[in-house]
Amino acid sequence: MPNSTELAFINGVMANIHSSAVKAGIVIEESKQPIRGSPQEKAKELAIAAYHSREIN
Repeated sequence: MPNSTELAFINGVMANIHSSAVKAGIVIEESKQPIRGSPQEKAKELAIAAYHSREIN
């Protein structure tokens, strides 16, 4: 679990990415990554969750 300094850094990086993407006209999709599974399984589950999120929104 990241500490408060690490979380502040991560949030700052995320804000920078979001700001740059908006300026460039790039859509950002956010979804929670699974905790368990191989990297391949996590990537697959993340992609599926993002896809289903599009259907809802």
